[in-house]
Amino acid sequence: MNGEEDELEKEVVDITSNQDVAAVEQGGGLNELLQQIEALQDQVDKSKENYVRTVADFDNYRRRMVREMEEIRKSAAFSLIEDLLPVLDNLSLGLEAAKKGESASSILEGLQMVFDQFKAVLISNGVEELNPEGGAFDHNEHECVSLVASTEVEENKVIAVVRLGYRLNGRLIRPASVIVSSGQVDSSKTEK
Repeated sequence: MNGEEDELEKEVVDITSNQDVAAVEQGGGLNELLQQIEALQDQVDKSKENYVRTVADFDNYRRRMVREMEEIRKSAAFSLIEDLLPVLDNLSLGLEAAKKGESASSILEGLQMVFDQFKAVLISNGVEELNPEGGAFDHNEHECVSLVASTEVEENKVIAVVRLGYRLNGRLIRPASVIVSSGQVDSSKTEK
């Protein structure tokens, strides 16, 4: 019975589609429909072409941005290294002076000059030193390595800096390691 129903359905579809075609041909609309279909197909083809071109343009843009970012990274490192080379030269001169047995005071003076020059290079490249000694403890920029009771320093203030912190162009590179005051010792707890 399924086969008979399928054949019957096919015949009905064929008859109605033949009637539709005949009606369209009588009205002369078949040519119009074909022209509309052709125009729509042209629009689809143009849209496809634009899409493919846009995807290719975006892919080229993405590759160019990756290449440019790599170049920027390389040139930034180049600039930093170029700034550090004089520091390296002066450090080498200091080592040579130490090997020749020059006085400790002149070697110390030379090392201080190299240290100052190195800090100047870092500052000129956007590095900022964080030295919070005596200031309030800030968990966003400081790392507490120890809490110490103190009668001289108020609670939650930095007593000492164990290791300096640094920022690069406002972004934290390394937090300052600090010793923080926990305030005065509670005498009632120590007596027990």
